Amino acid sequence: MRKSILGIVLALFFSISIPTAFAAPIKGGLCKSYGFLEANTVFECEHLGKVTISQIYEKGWRILFFFLNPNDGTIKPDILVIEEQAKK
Repeated sequence: MRKSILGIVLALFFSISIPTAFAAPIKGGLCKSYGFLEANTVFECEHLGKVTISQIYEKGWRILFFFLNPNDGTIKPDILVIEEQAKK
């Protein structure tokens, strides 16, 4: 009984960990924009160049986090943290 449970646990472990170990690495990065955030706002991304939010998704990336600076008279960028989606 113990050997069969151990076998099942090991089979599950290797079926999950081996494909993940050989998967292509996923990239991440930052995007910055100065000004008001609108649907057509252009962000400067380190991996993608100048893109809009919809283009980030069209290129196979997603937004993990965003930080919008308040309009307080200073020049601070709006920041997006992006991650490349795993290829299926």
